Amino acid sequence: MNIRDRQLATAIIWFGLFLGLGLAVPRLMDMQVDLSELWPRGSEGYSGQLIDITTIDSALQTAQAKLPEVMAQAQAAAAHQIASNLPLAIFLSIALILAAGAATWFIWRHAGLEARLAADLLTFEKAKRRNRIERFVDDLDMDELDDLRARLGYDTSDDGWRRSGSDGL
Repeated sequence: MNIRDRQLATAIIWFGLFLGLGLAVPRLMDMQVDLSELWPRGSEGYSGQLIDITTIDSALQTAQAKLPEVMAQAQAAAAHQIASNLPLAIFLSIALILAAGAATWFIWRHAGLEARLAADLLTFEKAKRRNRIERFVDDLDMDELDDLRARLGYDTSDDGWRRSGSDGL
């Protein structure tokens, strides 16, 4: 999995998280408040009848006097419903964030593991080749070693040339 695939997978995961949160939390916080029982009963008979202005005025004054009480009851009902749904919304949000974070961690942790395994394999292969060359040089007698030095362009009288792989051979 290359870096572009990891970035795409991470973007998809986090897009899914935000989409899930955007769909789930508003549904949990949707309030069903029944306000029908809050208004005074005397206001029901006024529709469709011919009435005088004083009756309408008294009905409006009664409604305005009841308005603070009605609003307080409506706010209390909404606050109660929000308070009852809030723990579930918080739990769901945290669970979705943890799931997206864990998925992202697994995707990017796997990337480091691949790179480390490739580096370990390369180091192992180099060590294996180096050991093979050292064994080959150690098995040569002095005449073969002088011939190898001459072919590689080394001066045969060079004191820096030693056996057992001291300079890589």
